[in-house]
Amino acid sequence: MILTLSALLCSCQGTFTAHNERRAAQLKHDNALYYRTQCIEALERARAVSARQELPAALSGQSCQSPALGDYALRADLAGTVKTSVITLDPGRLSDYTLVVTGLNGQTYDYVDRGDAEAQAEQAGTFEATPPDVVTPAESGEASEPTVDETSP
Repeated sequence: MILTLSALLCSCQGTFTAHNERRAAQLKHDNALYYRTQCIEALERARAVSARQELPAALSGQSCQSPALGDYALRADLAGTVKTSVITLDPGRLSDYTLVVTGLNGQTYDYVDRGDAEAQAEQAGTFEATPPDVVTPAESGEASEPTVDETSP
């Protein structure tokens, strides 16, 4: 009986260990995505308050904690949730950027700013790509305007 109980406890321990490993991996993934989102917001805010709507050239090659972001630089405790972050500016147009975040899980999470031309096309209604959380009338069978699915992330 003691041997059976001991075997049962060992099998449960393996299940708990596997569960905890999955949770830890998911947490690393979620932290990297959150960090990327916070960095994008910081970059957009820094660009919005700039007189020329551009990011400082000194920001290229820097992390999201760079002093070049001023008050919008991310905190050091948040930086501990990822391995690295690198901002690359387009030298021709300092308003366009690429962000690469490497999570603690070793995966990279990229973001490429779409730039002014695509933003203008979107405003004019000629932009082709439809975000995944927008349902068009043709897909839903309705004759109304596209709606945003509130349950999507």
